[in-house]
Amino acid sequence: MIKKNDYIFCLDGGASKSRSAVFDINGNILEKNFGGLCNIENNFCLSLNSIYDHLKKSKILKNIRKKNIIISLGLAGGRNKAKKNIIRKKLYKYKKIFISTDGHISLLSILKNTQKKEYENIASFNIGTGSVIHFFINKYTQFQIGGWGHIFGDQCSGYWIGNRLTAYLLKYIDNIEKNDPIYKDLIIYFGNKDQIVMKKIIDNDVEKIASLFKIFLKFLNKSKIAKKIYKEIITEYISILNYLVNNKKKKQIYLSGGLAKFYFQNTPKKFKKIVFINKTNPLYGAYLMTQKKEFVENLYNDKRILTANK
Repeated sequence: MIKKNDYIFCLDGGASKSRSAVFDINGNILEKNFGGLCNIENNFCLSLNSIYDHLKKSKILKNIRKKNIIISLGLAGGRNKAKKNIIRKKLYKYKKIFISTDGHISLLSILKNTQKKEYENIASFNIGTGSVIHFFINKYTQFQIGGWGHIFGDQCSGYWIGNRLTAYLLKYIDNIEKNDPIYKDLIIYFGNKDQIVMKKIIDNDVEKIASLFKIFLKFLNKSKIAKKIYKEIITEYISILNYLVNNKKKKQIYLSGGLAKFYFQNTPKKFKKIVFINKTNPLYGAYLMTQKKEFVENLYNDKRILTANK
């Protein structure tokens, strides 16, 4: 039971950065902080250190007993049960611990001022370093599409775009691709030797590869390569919107994440009335998860049994 002298520590962790806030029991933000990546699927140790760093940064929680602090985490890779259990054991002294995905708390933030009967009409499309879609299939159960992580692509995401650019650069260095103005900035970023480029890819700095989106955007009107990638990602984006509207009957689709504004600006006219920018801080979603039973993650994807076709 939440008491008057309790505090709620919330964290929104992504594949490249994270942010946290301390709430009072009435949902007022008392403090905000920023930190490093929190993808527990692919960078567990770094993510765990990032959570600790956020807790240490908090000036408000410094003199508060742990039994008066509720922890609510929305983490990239937050479906990994084994790693969630480790985090719970590490933070066992705190009053209560909630752990879900960053996509899940993004969806909850949209529902902040929404009546329960409207939950099933809404979908959240979180597009940044990675990409993931969440929506309710009934008032207590959510469904997830994508969110597989950068290893598998997450098309539309910053990492996917950055990966495509590096592939074109490697082909250009080996004289397979024709010259293109975008290569100038890519060579400044990576170097002009395929071994150096490959090493940087193998080192797998997700944030750096995703940050190539800035180069993609800079050359969008000048580069044939950028235009080709643009066509690919917008085709995928439209395919996702069609699926959510026509198959899943969603009436409102909210875009969140670092690339939300870009995709919103490139939304086809036929979807303009149903696609919106999520202007609510996802940290409110982490807070709401501690308040309402239906907001604790209850993911259909984790319960379904897949059987092979005979």
